[in-house]
Amino acid sequence: MQQLIKYIKDNSEKVALGCGFFLWLLSSKYPWLGNILLIGYIGLIVAFSCLARYKSYKALKAKGLTFKDVRNASFVKKWELTRKSGYGKFVFQTGGLLFGAMLFTPVAFDMFYFIGLPEAIKGLGRLTALFGLCVVGCYVAGASIFSLRWSINERRFLRLTDPLSFLQKP
Repeated sequence: MQQLIKYIKDNSEKVALGCGFFLWLLSSKYPWLGNILLIGYIGLIVAFSCLARYKSYKALKAKGLTFKDVRNASFVKKWELTRKSGYGKFVFQTGGLLFGAMLFTPVAFDMFYFIGLPEAIKGLGRLTALFGLCVVGCYVAGASIFSLRWSINERRFLRLTDPLSFLQKP
């Protein structure tokens, strides 16, 4: 029994995934039973995550820390590295290219849905213009959002690292 408990503790993600897959198979054969067990399974996952969070809270409290302290320290470390790479890389590469690319697919599908695919395909020039407009719009939107994030993160970084930063003008 002790070996089983140790295995479950060491491989909790694998065990949870296996149980979830088993319940999914069971719900396809017996929907009423599978759904009841699935609700209980979700409840157990929530209970275990709350228990883990409580244990980590107690460990942090013993050290005199809170979750907010850990989150702030993590932010400062990450933001120092991001600041070193520079504003341009953060805004234009991370925001414009990466975030813009993530925005592109849903925006393009929405444009085709609202305009109508047959209407958009009537001419190759119209489709190319629509595609170009979508690419440029998503790039600008991503860069704008990340430019705003830069200023917000800079203020937070200054507030966390310099206690007298509120006296300075932004």
